[in-house]
Amino acid sequence: MKDASLSTMVMKRKINLVWAIAILHIGDSHSVGPFGRELNRELRALPDTQVSFYASCGAVATSFFNGWTTPCGYFQQDAQGAVIDVKSHSTARIEPLLAQLHPSLTLVELSTNYFLGWGKERAIQDMEHMATVISQSGSDCLWISGPDTRRFHSQQGKMLDWVKTAVGSKCQVIDGSATTSYPDQGDDGIHYGRTKTVQAWVDQVITEVKKKL
Repeated sequence: MKDASLSTMVMKRKINLVWAIAILHIGDSHSVGPFGRELNRELRALPDTQVSFYASCGAVATSFFNGWTTPCGYFQQDAQGAVIDVKSHSTARIEPLLAQLHPSLTLVELSTNYFLGWGKERAIQDMEHMATVISQSGSDCLWISGPDTRRFHSQQGKMLDWVKTAVGSKCQVIDGSATTSYPDQGDDGIHYGRTKTVQAWVDQVITEVKKKL
């Protein structure tokens, strides 16, 4: 009887592993910080999912192709739960991740760093390339545009248009500025601490993820 129960338990674990929905997330410093930490936690709490989470401060799409080394923060938690949480680290490459993980859904939180010296055409090409690679891998895609910032507030609409132009035909775009509002004073004008605004942004993303499951 004991052996039979053990066999049943092993079978259930195998079934759960086979049917787990693989989710891959990649992002920039917002994903390294409080937004990403909470999003990672809530994604892993969803039933029948297997989450791999990679975030690199300062990253744009190209960073996840060339393995750029971030100097300002890196957070990674793989599908088995192993964590890398350091200041400087090479950025995970998306093509091997897609080949190894075969994600059903890929989340991309990248756009804010295109404000820093990237022109429209170059930024659109960079994002479009990543969206194409994700689409060709067979994964569904949610692209999360950046939140509201004090430093770039007047340009938020322009960046959202760039994102939609670049990836809109291949990924569903989530407008991060729709649920966020940066304070008039304090912090660095770009990044968020752990606030109700961050939770609203996480809730916005989780709502759309659940529709995909």
